Amino acid sequence: MNFLQAEDFLNSLMMFGVKLGLEQVRELLDHLGAPDRDLRFIHIAGSNGKGSVAVMLMAALRHAGFKVGFYSSPHLVSVRERFRINGEAIPEERFAELINNAAPIVEKMKAGERCPTYFELTTAIAALYFNQEKVDFVIWETGMGGRLDATSVVDPLCSVITGISLEHKEYLGDTIEQVAFEKAGIIKPSRPVFIGHINPDAEVVIRHIAADYFAPVKKVPAEWLEAESRFYDWNRQDFVFGDYQISIGLAGQVQVRNAALAVAVLEFISEQFRIGMEILLEGLSKARWPARLQLLPDGTLLDGAHNPDGAAVLVEAVKRNCGNDKFTVMFGGLADKDFKTVVKNLAEIAERFVFVPVEASRPCCPVEQLIATAGEVSDVSAVGYGSLTDALADTANRKKIICGSLYLAGNVLKHYFPKTDIGNI
Repeated sequence: MNFLQAEDFLNSLMMFGVKLGLEQVRELLDHLGAPDRDLRFIHIAGSNGKGSVAVMLMAALRHAGFKVGFYSSPHLVSVRERFRINGEAIPEERFAELINNAAPIVEKMKAGERCPTYFELTTAIAALYFNQEKVDFVIWETGMGGRLDATSVVDPLCSVITGISLEHKEYLGDTIEQVAFEKAGIIKPSRPVFIGHINPDAEVVIRHIAADYFAPVKKVPAEWLEAESRFYDWNRQDFVFGDYQISIGLAGQVQVRNAALAVAVLEFISEQFRIGMEILLEGLSKARWPARLQLLPDGTLLDGAHNPDGAAVLVEAVKRNCGNDKFTVMFGGLADKDFKTVVKNLAEIAERFVFVPVEASRPCCPVEQLIATAGEVSDVSAVGYGSLTDALADTANRKKIICGSLYLAGNVLKHYFPKTDIGNI
């Protein structure tokens, strides 16, 4: 199979949906030679912020001279983005090679009615790729949940849990405590778990599970979480954590909290592997993460705010940087999110809503329903479009913010950068 054929083979597994559990991915990995056994993982779970923490850790370790694997999901433009080494997406030929290696095993498991899912296969080939390339560390991001997420098959150096909020209720439960229980499933015996700005009820659950596993809980100092930026714009902010002078290339107060969590993990890595903190912290300024408060060439702000917490973070950042300015807010999301609260939050910065459908493998929020919801929760006028292309054409000269599902963000980036390989960061 070439790259396109390999991508088609992977996509064919979407029909098997989401299958929580570790048995199939363990079987697949073992057939591939158990490549995960020789890797150093930093395993990250959370409702919001896990991608930002992950990219900061990658940038810091990379700057210190290490070869760093980074597995994340979903991708924005190309599946290659899910598998990075030192920020570079996997080459097409290597992706095809790995799928070719795994395909006979997948077919054999399918014949035994144990066919791996899309995510299980990507998880397995990520481990295989990083093993073959002999990376020093792997930043390993969960897909959904934690306890039964395919990524939980590994034994990490440490676990990291970012913010907890209600999401994927059909899989993770409909209370904060239930979601926290699932996320805390990444905790492993005697491995430290790092937590930062987190719901108190969620923290109780995490600490209880950690105690059962004799896993030390490392909580970020409160003063770090509340640090104020001394310099701030959309591309940079500077602040202080105790004796540490920090500069990051990501905007928003929430990124200060994410950085605090990343720095706590880096302290652990520094002690374990005798790496100087100074060089690790220098690398934080090089962290970049597309579709997270990203300023596009025409001044449009793009963000992956798709749930209430994400929308609140976006509103906070816009108010801080733009005062009381109002914007055309273009939004599209998936049907399993609390879009009523999202729209209510976004109304604070909107002079007009523009709702669009999302092209995704899962159901999106109907545009008509979003318009009706906007009428229920705000006085902001709202219109809908049948496609993102039409919406962008008709709002080309408007000062706007585009937010919602990362599937939508990916389509926006394709529109703005049609000839750029944004799989590399």
